[in-house]
Amino acid sequence: VFQKNVILFFFQRVENKKWDPGRTSKVD
Repeated sequence: VFQKNVILFFFQRVENKKWDPGRTSKVD
């Protein structure tokens, strides 16, 4: 379960960078 959450979290970060470049500076 924990590993699945990590994968989902990572996937959301990737999607945020793709669709909302303005968030990149906030995420990193």
